Amino acid sequence: MCTKIGVDPLQSNKGFWAELLGFGSFYYEVGIQVIHVCMKTQSKNGGLIRMDDMCLELKKMRGSQAQEVTKDDVERAVSSLKELKGGFGIVKLGHVHMIQSVPCELNTDHTAALLIARKGGGWVTLKSLEKELGWGEERSLFVLAPLLEEGMVWVDKGGE
Repeated sequence: MCTKIGVDPLQSNKGFWAELLGFGSFYYEVGIQVIHVCMKTQSKNGGLIRMDDMCLELKKMRGSQAQEVTKDDVERAVSSLKELKGGFGIVKLGHVHMIQSVPCELNTDHTAALLIARKGGGWVTLKSLEKELGWGEERSLFVLAPLLEEGMVWVDKGGE
């Protein structure tokens, strides 16, 4: 994919003007690498990856000789991906910044449910939403349905 558009994702420099003006080929290259990591990990994380995990994946991908990619670099790269309208963006769950790579608009209810899941070790139940947030079953199902539809959450049928 990268070679078709003339970008070498393993070799890059930010450059003075790119750093000063906030754009440049470096951020587009990092954006392509972010897309690659998101595609590779989406079946495991449902399209939400922690910023720290993304930086680690990019470091592995780029190798030890390449310039380090910071969280700020990833944020700039993701903002350049918004033009593609593929659902890329940065969301904040509690104190954790995550990269979203699915076209699902998260409202405050979605964020609250995902935060409960994060606190609960990665899972959430209708009862936990009722207990923690005071929601009834209908509201919980309404909030979880689009997340399930986009593959951001899964149903665990407990061995059925």
